[in-house]
Amino acid sequence: MAAFDENHLARGGDHPDAEMIAAAERVAAIIESGGVASPRGVFAERGVTIIENFAPYVFEGAGSVERWSQHLRAHLTGVTALRHTFGQAQDFSRSGDEVYFSLPTHWRGLKGGAPFVEDGGWAFVLTGQDGVWKVRGYGWAVTCSSSTPPSAAGEGSPELVGDRVRIGALVPDDAPALFGYHSDAEVARFQSWNPASVDETRAFIVRNASGPFGESGAWRQLAVRSADRGELVGDLGVHVLAQDDLQVEIGFTIAPAHQRQGFGKSAVTALLDHLFTAQARRRVFASVDPRNEASMALLRAVGMRQEAHFRQSLPWRGEWADDVIFALLRSEWNDRR
Repeated sequence: MAAFDENHLARGGDHPDAEMIAAAERVAAIIESGGVASPRGVFAERGVTIIENFAPYVFEGAGSVERWSQHLRAHLTGVTALRHTFGQAQDFSRSGDEVYFSLPTHWRGLKGGAPFVEDGGWAFVLTGQDGVWKVRGYGWAVTCSSSTPPSAAGEGSPELVGDRVRIGALVPDDAPALFGYHSDAEVARFQSWNPASVDETRAFIVRNASGPFGESGAWRQLAVRSADRGELVGDLGVHVLAQDDLQVEIGFTIAPAHQRQGFGKSAVTALLDHLFTAQARRRVFASVDPRNEASMALLRAVGMRQEAHFRQSLPWRGEWADDVIFALLRSEWNDRR
């Protein structure tokens, strides 16, 4: 931003308009994607200067955006579920086809499965090109950052990557989305856990993080997030049997808005591979209501086979429900691989 002289700016309005903020949002979207999203069309064609909080800190001159993208991806390795919130724009100035403004910015996400937050500010210089505001320069300064030890986020919660998903710890910020789809009538129909409010859901997430992942006899839930945006699309349940810790029961829920998009199959496949390969469990099984045809189809799709169909074996909301058991052995998984 050295080429931008604030002394020559003429004041024009009190704040940036929606299209100017949209230019800042496009930069944030690249970062939330883990640096995977293309910066094409976001930045000005030449003369771009970027100041970051990771080495080499200043990116300017020819190829500045490409170098920034490359270092950004490396900087965000191990970071998932990254989301931002902008505050009220400040210090707005305009001179012809160039504008300057700053945005208080709050970031939150997971690093190595542990929640972290980072507060600071972005300063933007935009230039108008072909009727669109593009970023000619921005700088990011951190004013406050904090992280939660892994034990508070579910000690040892695995960070898994599937074809379409990233799997890790649930965090309190997930409560609204988690409550949203678990309170959906079609989801709740086959669920034993039906939270009554966002606050109850948040309390559940805190309790869920109170013990180590894989603790014998306990259920632990994992977040399933879309690989591209980090959006919570579902969750996985993992229950290591108290009487035999080589056997694990699993469950899964995908939000209705994200069903039939491959998230469930990708998530369960990644979890099975982790349980059999990294943890060397001997047998994984799932219990499903036979009326839940979509779940049974998913279990078959990942290679699990039906072992039993128990007729009217479970008391379920005033009636007796059937229980179908699907299972898979480590030896079978290895043969499939």
